[in-house]
Amino acid sequence: MADAASKERPIPAALAHLVADDEGVSSRTSREQERCENSCGIMLMPPERYAAAIRDVIFDSKDRAMLAREQHAEYLLESLGTMPSSYAGYGASLPWVAYWTTHSLDLLQALPDDSDIRHKVGRLVTETVQAASGGLCGGPGQEAHLAATYAGSLALMASGSRAGFLSLNRPRLYKWMYGLKAPRTGSLVVHQPDGEADARAVYSVVIAATLHGLLTPELVRGFSWFLQACQTHEGGFSGEPHGEGHGAYTYCSAAGLTLLRGWGSLHGGGGVRLLRLFRWLSRRQMQMEGGFQGRTHKLVDGCYSWWHGGTCRVIQVAARQLLGMSPLRPAAFEGAARALPDEVVQSALQPPPLDTSAGAAQPPPLSALPAIYETSRRLVASRERTAGAAAAGEHPLAAQSPPALSALDLAQLKAIAEGRLSALNSVALQQYVLRCCQQQEGGLRDKPGVRADLYHSCYCLSGLSAAQHDAAGDRLRDCSAVSSAASSDAACRSPAEPLPEGGDEVPGVFGSPSNGLPPVDVLCNVRLDRSEQCLVWRATLPRASHDALMAAATHDAASVAHDAWAARVAST
Repeated sequence: MADAASKERPIPAALAHLVADDEGVSSRTSREQERCENSCGIMLMPPERYAAAIRDVIFDSKDRAMLAREQHAEYLLESLGTMPSSYAGYGASLPWVAYWTTHSLDLLQALPDDSDIRHKVGRLVTETVQAASGGLCGGPGQEAHLAATYAGSLALMASGSRAGFLSLNRPRLYKWMYGLKAPRTGSLVVHQPDGEADARAVYSVVIAATLHGLLTPELVRGFSWFLQACQTHEGGFSGEPHGEGHGAYTYCSAAGLTLLRGWGSLHGGGGVRLLRLFRWLSRRQMQMEGGFQGRTHKLVDGCYSWWHGGTCRVIQVAARQLLGMSPLRPAAFEGAARALPDEVVQSALQPPPLDTSAGAAQPPPLSALPAIYETSRRLVASRERTAGAAAAGEHPLAAQSPPALSALDLAQLKAIAEGRLSALNSVALQQYVLRCCQQQEGGLRDKPGVRADLYHSCYCLSGLSAAQHDAAGDRLRDCSAVSSAASSDAACRSPAEPLPEGGDEVPGVFGSPSNGLPPVDVLCNVRLDRSEQCLVWRATLPRASHDALMAAATHDAASVAHDAWAARVAST
């Protein structure tokens, strides 16, 4: 798109040179990108222009973009009561609704400080959606699912429901998760039967097991090995090996590897993996809009403010791990990662056993086997092809040993770890969330022209918090501080220069000083103080080995079956 054409479009003059260039070839993708830039450009105009068109942008008395806390809180609080009929489709996502709502209200510091909310969430998780198998399901009477288990666990954390946290049947939860392990891949299926086996399944189990004190060498065997295999040649992560890098899968993989200390050693591949991810992420922040796209050649989307913005923060945690540096500040999940026994870390890095019957505490139903074995077959066959090509010298990307880190690589990793270099332009991201993602009636959204929903409200606010607390991303990055030779690298380029908003009165906070949000634990996406609180709760739980947990779950299941039989006899 030429500069002359951009002058006729509703794009702020300061950003006109950053519109996408279709190089003279119009396509459906380039036309959609132009429409998206136009809709965002209107929202990014100075407040004295396009006043009628930017009705969804809320300004304070000094014409600075302002977070509409009251409107968003009112929108979210409605979800804690009787929901309208338009939400009928959420009947299979009750733990998600509970998490999105409570976490969003918690970030806005508008979560009612009473026992009623904690009681509601605790009862929902422990009485309504915990299945007899031990996992959590999307709604009453449904099958247990790893995504619902992840969401329900975070809902307990976000709401502060200690009673619900301690009421979960841990042995049954452990046995159910262990029974989902997919043979030969190192991953898990998200449910039985016929569930997908991908990176989000691994991350969901790592979060649930970390939270409830259930990480054992037997459970995590092959997890880090699988997640490493999901990294693409570009640097992002796909759902399974040899796919396309995607925002949510990238966050799940990066956070999972960091929680398991599974990046590998600094010079044994870990440093290279992290820098590849860093450079891929730096290319996902849109130049003109300021938000993130989920994949290459896709449109900006508010939810990736967290999936990518949060990953930018995870990279700093991972870099400090690789370099042996202390954590920047305490957090339950970072502390849990550092405290993992070496046997757990090493087990996660090992490939899964070749025996397809090993690793499953209880063989999956026959109807699940075709999907599991198909995933296993494709992964193993792909790895065998790659290994064979590498041995024959035919595959340049399949080196037998990781490339050595250069002095520049080490300098960049150190700068990332110390907060002097970031893949995130935090001011541009905050500007996108505040000016393009807010709906005046309440709630946050994907992009202008799209209605707000609970999902985007949650992840836009999480991304806003991550950007506000990014150590390096609140200024344009100067790569000369690292090395002049790096100035041409994408990792050292900054997205759009933000429009002036009258100066930041609060460090790191764009727009009105009232926009500040509390920090989140970047490894699990709940407020940092909530994750620290859960560390205290977890310390009260008894530590148990794999065998002890499996025995307790078996004994518990027998007791439940006996009680059900006795009840039936009594009723007759």
